[in-house]
Amino acid sequence: MDCEVELEELSEDFIKELGNIGTGNAVSALSQLLNCPLEIDTPNLRILPFQQITEIITEAEVPLAGIMVEVFGEVNGMFLFLLDETFTGQVIRLVLGDTVSDFMNLTEMEESLLLELGNIMCGSYIRALSQLMNVEIDVSVPQISIDMGGRQAAQRHSARPPRHVF
Repeated sequence: MDCEVELEELSEDFIKELGNIGTGNAVSALSQLLNCPLEIDTPNLRILPFQQITEIITEAEVPLAGIMVEVFGEVNGMFLFLLDETFTGQVIRLVLGDTVSDFMNLTEMEESLLLELGNIMCGSYIRALSQLMNVEIDVSVPQISIDMGGRQAAQRHSARPPRHVF
């Protein structure tokens, strides 16, 4: 199966279904992590060439937490889960009972929580993609970066950028 060609030709319906399945799985896991019921709108899920990622990060000078999970095997690319400062603070307060004092310099425990959150969210979409396409997908250990939105993409994979970003 040539997934590189197929990814570029995926229909809008397929991407919506992937979003619905991934979001449903992620909300269930996140609700258990936070120990409270959640309602989340289906996020904007897009599959695009790596070079276009800066076009979708419209808030170039707004600090964001970026959790990146690389995928490889029958599908190659990366999932980038971006969190703004407000949402990050709410999650940290709910789970750890802490108030974020410096978003740009999170504690080790706060970063660990965000990495787990990103792993849950990205993993939900990766499992949905794997099931819908009936392919094997391997993943990297999640990585975190706290930086301005415009630099999130530029810092990712400078040596060999992935072909696709999810």
